[in-house]
Amino acid sequence: MSTRIIAVVNHKGGVGKTTTTLNLGKALSLEKKKVLIVDSDPQANLSQSLKIEDPKKDIYHALVE
Repeated sequence: MSTRIIAVVNHKGGVGKTTTTLNLGKALSLEKKKVLIVDSDPQANLSQSLKIEDPKKDIYHALVE
């Protein structure tokens, strides 16, 4: 079994990082791939897109605190 890590990164806002990540994750899951999506954006738009409204702990705050 091989593991691949795909990072969607761009410092500029509004370039489609969240949309790309969400759609790529969905497409891979439809292909029966195991998918872990990590949202490290302080605005948490990806988490909100996945209906995670109020996470108890998040990666962003763990990294900056």
